[in-house]
Amino acid sequence: LLSNEGAMIGAHLDKSGKLTLAINGQEVSTAQGRPFASHPADGLQIGEDASSQVLDEGIPNFQGSISELVLSLKN
Repeated sequence: LLSNEGAMIGAHLDKSGKLTLAINGQEVSTAQGRPFASHPADGLQIGEDASSQVLDEGIPNFQGSISELVLSLKN
């Protein structure tokens, strides 16, 4: 799924808190987290989750590079 040329990584968090991760369009993992609050206490973080974590288990900070980020919000 990953190569030296990079990869397109996508994540979707639905209203129930279910997080889905895809690499190059292929779903690779899902996990149940917490849904977003209507007025979250901490801002958007890319590469780490320093405040209130979305998932229950601790996840290490991202150590790579991000060449492009697209954020799409839907009601």
